Amino acid sequence: NYSYVCLAGDDSYTCPAKFDISQNTANTIAHLVVPGTTTPLTGLSLEPRDQPTYPNGSLASQVLGYVDYTYNTSTPVATGQYGLEQYYNGLLQGIPIAIGSDAAPHRGATLHTTIDSYVQLLVQQELTQAVKQYGATGGSIIVEQPKTGAILAMASTPGYDPSQWQQIVNQPMANGRARPGSFTVFTNPAISDQYEP
Repeated sequence: NYSYVCLAGDDSYTCPAKFDISQNTANTIAHLVVPGTTTPLTGLSLEPRDQPTYPNGSLASQVLGYVDYTYNTSTPVATGQYGLEQYYNGLLQGIPIAIGSDAAPHRGATLHTTIDSYVQLLVQQELTQAVKQYGATGGSIIVEQPKTGAILAMASTPGYDPSQWQQIVNQPMANGRARPGSFTVFTNPAISDQYEP
């Protein structure tokens, strides 16, 4: 009764298996046969997809956001969530194509920021240490180049590792509802919360 049932890798709430399968598992599925025969099993298709990587881990994660996939069509579509990934999603996303299509995909734009990764790292380390030292629930630091207004660092804690966002979204729920504040680590309080300068 279903035209599409996900086995893995679908980030939507309707898919029981949230994480991608390994290449070995994909190879095993690709070579499944009808039990007791050598006839290949039909009706299964594997959809390879690009996997976003975050080589700097949690560095500027609330500024940048993360990418997940939606499955509104037969082709998975990368969608930016939070931060710059969401704000500029229309430019960064490009135009995907359906598998088997003759059309050429259109690559998304490249976005350059003024964030200095070294300054960002120092700021995040100092902020984490200060929050721990003073027993605070969180904090934010913005470092700006006064002459140009360029933001060199923007850090807030608590933060998250964008390569682990699924573990936050899929954490066990309390009484059928999301745990209070469980998604607040994705937002950037340095620009979304009110505070006295």
